[in-house]
Amino acid sequence: TSKLELIAEKTLITNVQDNSILVEKDTGERYWFDEAVIPSITFEDDYTNNTGWTQTGTRTTVDSGSADKVKGTGNPSSGQDFVVKSLGATLSDTWVADFDIKMISAGDWYSIPFGLCAGTGANLTSNQDGCGIWFNGNGGVAAGARIFVWSKVGSGSWATVSPTSDIWLVAGTQYYARVAKTGATTLKISIFTDSSRTTHLTNSPQSVTIGAVGSLTHVQHSSQTDAADNLSTWEIDTLKVYDGVTNPDTIPATWTNPVCAGTISSTATMGSNGDFDVE
Repeated sequence: TSKLELIAEKTLITNVQDNSILVEKDTGERYWFDEAVIPSITFEDDYTNNTGWTQTGTRTTVDSGSADKVKGTGNPSSGQDFVVKSLGATLSDTWVADFDIKMISAGDWYSIPFGLCAGTGANLTSNQDGCGIWFNGNGGVAAGARIFVWSKVGSGSWATVSPTSDIWLVAGTQYYARVAKTGATTLKISIFTDSSRTTHLTNSPQSVTIGAVGSLTHVQHSSQTDAADNLSTWEIDTLKVYDGVTNPDTIPATWTNPVCAGTISSTATMGSNGDFDVE
């Protein structure tokens, strides 16, 4: 029996204290236990009310245009209509934002449905860092909208980047988004078709290079100026932001044998086995 096979036998033992040591009686081998890691949520909002949100203009609302959701409706002829709320924290260089998103209809213009910013001003014109996703609705109502990425550093101009392959949201279909800042200048966009976020939409995920944004403190949902007043409409719900991680999924418990450097993930509950001692 190999040492890795011995470790595999112990995957049922998970309800013990972190840093416990398991000793195999017949071999004397020792195994180190690391408990499962569940990333903590830095910020969350289910949009059931507009408490804490500051609204500018009328085209983007919280729990108003759509109950229990943030909704963007059309594009103002000047300025930006947006809602903004403090995260209650300053994010590091790595973070993940999960949210549900639906493109209701796509006019021949653009919207900025999600962004994290370093202040409370309009995300495209204020002197503040920010980044997020941007809708390009040139496909019309039937096609939906393409996902682009936007970023802005301080007083510099904002910029959009299209992924290598287009990710299309079809109008009227519910999707589940994950925006992850995986490094100082990298933003990863994932769009899933299921709420458990296991099945990717075509061409998802995509990673793009953005400006070196930092000190992000607020979440913002926004329209974009359009003199033609095209009525791109969308909804967002169930936002969760995790700081200091690049993947918010639970890291399973593991037993590790330092000698063979073998690690086996544990996903079950503890089983009864009289052959093991746990210190």
